[in-house]
Amino acid sequence: IVLSMVMGAAAIWTLSSVSHIVLICICAFLAGLTSELYRPSASALLSESVDEKHRITAFAMLRFCINLGWSLGPAMGGWLASHSFVMLFRLDALTCVGFGCLAFFGLSKNEKKHVTWDGLGRIPGHLAEQFKITWQNPPFRRLMLSNTLIAFVFIQWISTLGIAMEKAGLTPSQYGLVLGLNGVLIVLFEIPLTAWTRRHGPTKMISLGYFLIAISVLFMAFNPSMSQYFMGMAVFTFGEMICLPVSMAYVSRLAPSHQRGRYMGMNGISWSTAFLFGPSMGMVLCPMFPNGFWIACACLGAIAVVIMTPIKHNRE
Repeated sequence: IVLSMVMGAAAIWTLSSVSHIVLICICAFLAGLTSELYRPSASALLSESVDEKHRITAFAMLRFCINLGWSLGPAMGGWLASHSFVMLFRLDALTCVGFGCLAFFGLSKNEKKHVTWDGLGRIPGHLAEQFKITWQNPPFRRLMLSNTLIAFVFIQWISTLGIAMEKAGLTPSQYGLVLGLNGVLIVLFEIPLTAWTRRHGPTKMISLGYFLIAISVLFMAFNPSMSQYFMGMAVFTFGEMICLPVSMAYVSRLAPSHQRGRYMGMNGISWSTAFLFGPSMGMVLCPMFPNGFWIACACLGAIAVVIMTPIKHNRE
């Protein structure tokens, strides 16, 4: 976690100082790579620090903190950008350093080490091995496949929504209000909602959340009004709140204790794969097929629900 934050801070700080497009792309790539390295380790650490029965609530609390920053960050970023884009990036780098210091001084130095470092050259082999191990785990394989599909739908609410609202004649401030609703609902309801989701089987809750995300995009399929965008975002957010904390806790339960970090990383890859292609595909296809695109997204979500729906009536 400390290494991720220090390297991420260096990449973001450097990004604020370059102007050539090639250097900007290189620094942006390095910033994305290094600043995200902490996630699998942080998720594995949280899983090891919390009893299984409390993990859904713990992951919901983690998401609460992230979404609190998500709610405040754009407003603060907009204010900083209006004064100095360079200062925006450099303060961002300093927050990474702050996180790294909290991890270095505040977390235990006696953590369990499940594997030994054997060099950069072994990374491709480890990655291939992990794909093989996780693919041979049927419940995790189902989760990976459904995650990739639902993540494609998920990312459209972040990337393509702006284009759809602009085409509908709505303003950037109205777009901001719709996005802001997501953060407000998460801050108010996600943690209390875990008291209900914990009482049900994880795959049933994941399927329910994916179902709500799938139908949420249908609100944008047929000449939507501002109220429909709000309703769609509300349905989407409740789907997100139901499935994501449960999904993270489910991964920690499926993973052997010595491989939780790897399983968390593989789970992240399933989402990142869709995030890699989803925004560009949405920005191309949505203007060409404004109604059909959202219907197709709902169909992808429905397939994700079918994949995750438990075949047997158990507590899976």
